[in-house]
Amino acid sequence: MNQAVVFCGPSLLSADRNAFPDVRFVPPAAQGDVLREMEHRPSAIGLIDGYFGDRLAVHQKELLEALSKGIPVYGAASMGALRAAELSSYGMVGIGKIFEAYHRNRLQSDADVAVAHGPEELDFLATSISMVDVRETLAAMGRRKILSDADLARINTVAASIFFARRTWRSIAETMHPDRAQSSDLQDLLQNSHVQQKRIDALK
Repeated sequence: MNQAVVFCGPSLLSADRNAFPDVRFVPPAAQGDVLREMEHRPSAIGLIDGYFGDRLAVHQKELLEALSKGIPVYGAASMGALRAAELSSYGMVGIGKIFEAYHRNRLQSDADVAVAHGPEELDFLATSISMVDVRETLAAMGRRKILSDADLARINTVAASIFFARRTWRSIAETMHPDRAQSSDLQDLLQNSHVQQKRIDALK
């Protein structure tokens, strides 16, 4: 049987991908990539990461074409969660908390999963933080009573106001606190509390 192919970039680390030697990982999907991969007759297609703005996004029709050929198609974490929510009624299988949020319309914006990342040569390393990770992190901090509800709500508002490619724990902390010491303390707190929901879903 041919290998399953998974489109993946910043949602997983190279060590994560190496834990699945039976899977062929390829870069994030852009329009036309799923059709090209179908030529290799994969046993299944997994969509985790895909391009949003600088390239045309993977089209729903490509995924439907794969399904029509009897190829199982799965989606999670990022672009995969979005497309799975759109195509679940046609047989695409969504996995994870982020997919469920889109499927139930608790999330609607593509921007909630968007991050900036480096090139393939740098392992697609994420250079910003998605809003889904921010919200899960703040929810976990709230359950642990690390900060007040008012502070957490303000951090969420500040994070959402920052352009996705510039949204980092540092930029959030510096916007919250002009004072360097306070900003550094908050940055450390956020980084140490980071819930990597996209990675969690991608591993699933």
